[in-house]
Amino acid sequence: MPGIELASLTSEEVGKLQKQTDTLCVGIGSFETHGPHLPMASDVYAGEAILGLARERMQRTALFLPTLDYGITYHCGHSFPGTISLSDNTLIGFCRDVAKYAAWQGFRKLVFINFHGGNPQTLNVATGQIREDFGILPFVVCVLSGTSFEKYFPNQPLGHGCAAETSLMLAVRPDLVRDYRHAPRVEPREFPGRLKPVFWPDWCWHTRGQGHIGFPENASVEAGAKMIEESAGGVAELIDAIVAFDPGAFTSHEPPHAPMQEKG
Repeated sequence: MPGIELASLTSEEVGKLQKQTDTLCVGIGSFETHGPHLPMASDVYAGEAILGLARERMQRTALFLPTLDYGITYHCGHSFPGTISLSDNTLIGFCRDVAKYAAWQGFRKLVFINFHGGNPQTLNVATGQIREDFGILPFVVCVLSGTSFEKYFPNQPLGHGCAAETSLMLAVRPDLVRDYRHAPRVEPREFPGRLKPVFWPDWCWHTRGQGHIGFPENASVEAGAKMIEESAGGVAELIDAIVAFDPGAFTSHEPPHAPMQEKG
């Protein structure tokens, strides 16, 4: 049985499905500028399309909560209208609350499928706390597992609102893509020399005021469709492996190493 969405089910139906799986999944998105040619919810549109196809391809049963449509985007919230960011504490709190109720209801594994490049640092903190505090085993899976932007668009800036992300939207929601062929070409500003922060503190500065990077005019629906297919296959394979994994492997109370012997 493939991945199953819970939103349309009754509580009784969910209870019956829990007898078939101990794995619960939830997508984590974002709501932010993607340049003048893409909508605010681009990460969610693309991520949901990939996740929907991945659910169909799964060989094992896992249950899926509705996606959280917001994430960590405070780096661009001051400069671009419409951008809404969660704080780190809010996203961590959301993840902890989901984990707490999942653990109470008997789930042993919790999978966060990440749609947005600004979320991983915060998700890593959340998953560390979840394992320690609730006993449930957390995982973070990138929704683009199985594909590579560089494979289709070499030798150009890639990332936010670039040719690759524009291609994904052309494949998923072409009706929402604006005139990408005339979107500005943006070579992102970089810090000099070896100075490169883990997280950009000012997206407006980094993107030269445009809200995106790269060369969107190079996008194609064909590349987007291929990346979605590859990503769906990668995500399905990873979640199947998580479903099959026994979390009991991490519950041993044996010491991590042999005690040191005193020299006589």
